[in-house]
Parts: sequence; C-alpha cells; structure tokens
Amino acid sequence: MVTRNSEVHIPAKKALVVDTTGAGDVYAAGFLAGYLDGGTLEVCGEIASAAAALSVSGYGRDSYPDERFLRRYARELL
Repeated sequence: MVTRNSEVHIPAKKALVVDTTGAGDVYAAGFLAGYLDGGTLEVCGEIASAAAALSVSGYGRDSYPDERFLRRYARELL
C-alpha cells in the first residue's frame, strides 16, 4: 500500500488455493473492516490479507469470512 507519505508492504498469507473468485473484493472488505475499527494501514492490510487467504480456500462464497472472523482477527491485531 502506498500513501502520500509512506509505503507499507503486507505479504500475502499462505493458503491452499481452490477458487480465486472474489478474492479482491474480500481483500477490500477486510481492509475496510479494519479501517472502520480504527486500525492502522498495517493492521488493515493484515486483516485484508487474512480474509483474502480464507476466501480462496473454498469454492465461491462458501469460504468467505464473516463479520465474526473479521472482528476476531481485528481484535487480535489492535
């Protein structure tokens, strides 16, 4: 991620990839969930990366993270 004043590198989480459909949307949703909870860019990126990794581990929406996952993951990082 790049802002006007900084650059933050968030590595992708390792995942067994089954289906990549929607992974970018899930990444964005994870990032926004962290942002709305007051996370830093680094925390938002970590949440987004974890959410996207989970989303590719199954077919379609079956493995998309839910609100409980996002909030629990955010609490661990905040």
